[in-house]
Amino acid sequence: MTTLPAEQTRYIKTLQRWGSTFALLGIVLCVAGYFADPARFFQSYLLGYIFWVNLSLGSLGVLMLHHMTSGKWGFAVQRYAEAGAKTIVLMAVLFIPVIAGMSGLYPWMNPARLAEAASRKLAYLNSSFFIGRALLYFVLWIGMSFLLARWSRRQDETRDARYTVLLRRVSAPGLIIYVLSTTFAATDWVMSLEPDWFSTIYGFLFVASQGLAAFALCVMMLKFFSRTDEVRQVAQPGVFLDLGNLILASVILWAYMSFSQLLIIWSGNLPEEISWYVRRLGLEWRMVALVLVVLHFLVPFLILLIRQSKRSSTVLWKLAAGIMVMRIVDVYWLVMPAFQPEHIVFHWLDFAAFAAIGGLWLLTFSRLLGNAGLVPAYDPRFAVLPETSPAAGATHG
Repeated sequence: MTTLPAEQTRYIKTLQRWGSTFALLGIVLCVAGYFADPARFFQSYLLGYIFWVNLSLGSLGVLMLHHMTSGKWGFAVQRYAEAGAKTIVLMAVLFIPVIAGMSGLYPWMNPARLAEAASRKLAYLNSSFFIGRALLYFVLWIGMSFLLARWSRRQDETRDARYTVLLRRVSAPGLIIYVLSTTFAATDWVMSLEPDWFSTIYGFLFVASQGLAAFALCVMMLKFFSRTDEVRQVAQPGVFLDLGNLILASVILWAYMSFSQLLIIWSGNLPEEISWYVRRLGLEWRMVALVLVVLHFLVPFLILLIRQSKRSSTVLWKLAAGIMVMRIVDVYWLVMPAFQPEHIVFHWLDFAAFAAIGGLWLLTFSRLLGNAGLVPAYDPRFAVLPETSPAAGATHG
């Protein structure tokens, strides 16, 4: 493990303490909840799992996008994206409870209860094929994340520019593999909760939301570590401006795909397609949808139109934190109506499972950050950015 400056180690240990606390508390509550209400435990677990695995996959997508575009913004957040992507190993292990609860989560596990339209999908929706596909997804994701992180570290150690070429060669086809595999994973793990319904946009909607969550994470981490000497040199207003623009583009893409799916399905008015929205636009769930329209799209969109807002790290990290909260709400809106089609029933297990998985994720993420410096040291694509001037520091602080 690389020996890091004391101040960086202090901040990383702070993240580790938060992760340990949430993980311990969440796991204890989840164990109690499993024995009290097994069915609700698996529903809550799936809800938390989908949010955190999306954050891991979004980090992988952002990392490959950075290696393909070579923007200064990517240089500043590369280590956070690498650490987030490598947490996919943890998420592969944490997928085991989803497999254990399959019979209660997925209606296609009980073919006799399926409608005729859904029963025709059983060649694809069966337990063996479901687990086999999941294994393939994780092998692909873990392989790409570890190659990218390993070659980046080797570049720091050897100062060999040839690793830049290797990083691009993996990222180019890797982005295609990422989009396709994420589309299939979203179909398997979330859309098949309601096997009578289907949408060709659904998987791409998850890709857009994963990127949005990962960009928000990068902004929050960059702001958190900007008080250290190493990160302060790259945490400049121009970098936050670029990240703000990327968040704006991701917000617009998420909104565009969400509206496009609604418009196409609602205008078609076919029973096998419209049922999904009927469940989510009932009286109670409609309010959640309205919250998403206002706080997940309209408010971030208007704030990010202002250039000065994107150059201010204080404004941007608060906005990123708000987007992260809305990502939780969005996942809740996507998953829980499959189990509660008419009424919203909050359960303490929802928070316990989210805390348990999130605590483990944050603990793993922070430990991975401690394996190298927070800024790539010898990447030939980037010159070391000069220290932020007092004036610039006042702007971005």
